Amino acid sequence: MHFPPVNYLAVLVAAIVIFILGGLWYSPVLFMKKWVALQDRTEEQMRAQAASANMPLMYATALFSGKPKQLWLIDSAYNLVSFVLAGAILAVWR
Repeated sequence: MHFPPVNYLAVLVAAIVIFILGGLWYSPVLFMKKWVALQDRTEEQMRAQAASANMPLMYATALFSGKPKQLWLIDSAYNLVSFVLAGAILAVWR
């Protein structure tokens, strides 16, 4: 099986863009206040939990956990936007 060549610089740039987007998405600039409020916790409680959390498992169970749908929407929209940006970077940068 033949695999196409990989542009490692484009992959690195896409990863950095996703990292920056995540920082902005969950910052006070965009959705932090609403996201924390929907969690029914304080920001300090969220920081303490994040230090010991299993993030992939938390996201996988978020839809079925009874949490507000707005919370699911914020998280899912971040994933959609980040994957579209990464896909665009990888598609255009050859």
